[in-house]
Amino acid sequence: YTAEVLLTLEYLHSHKIIYRDLKPENIMLSRQRGHVKLVDFGFAKKLSTSDKTRTNCGTPAYISPEVLRGGGYSFQVDVWSLGQLIVEMVSGSTPFQAEDMKQMYEKIMLCQPTYNRFVPQSLRDFLNKIFVPDPDIRLTLKQIKAHPLFKDLNWATSMKDLYEKEAAPFIPEEIFESTAAGDKKAEKNLLAALFDMPPMDQ
Repeated sequence: YTAEVLLTLEYLHSHKIIYRDLKPENIMLSRQRGHVKLVDFGFAKKLSTSDKTRTNCGTPAYISPEVLRGGGYSFQVDVWSLGQLIVEMVSGSTPFQAEDMKQMYEKIMLCQPTYNRFVPQSLRDFLNKIFVPDPDIRLTLKQIKAHPLFKDLNWATSMKDLYEKEAAPFIPEEIFESTAAGDKKAEKNLLAALFDMPPMDQ
């Protein structure tokens, strides 16, 4: 999943689009093959390679130091968020958790991530090259692809080939048809699925 998210960000950046809101809630898995789909482009912005933007936006737990500093930022904010996402996928928690938002922002500004026991040292060493205050020395997407952690991945495979020819390790099951507000039948069937109860009669 990390590889697919990275390839998606790389595609966006190649079209001069900065995403700015990478987080688990914005990552869907396709029903057909279980591949990653990025959603919610409300914070995405077209940006030239040399330009910077200054809008303070994004999800607080995933925001980067340069956004908090307010001096302008560019595509490397997406790399920071990718690092955050990797930690959460591996460990189930974000690396800059704190008792309140002020403390969390202080940890982000100081680049002081906290890892639990599910994050091995080799991954911590890699992440510590992403969680740096200066975006100019932060790993780039290209450098991440070349990192030993991903040596077994065939990056030459295009996104088109990956999505059309290979199924992901996990393909989610659709357990209900709709969760639209007011759809009482769908809501009851969702509860039935979650609590191992018989579904509502069709």
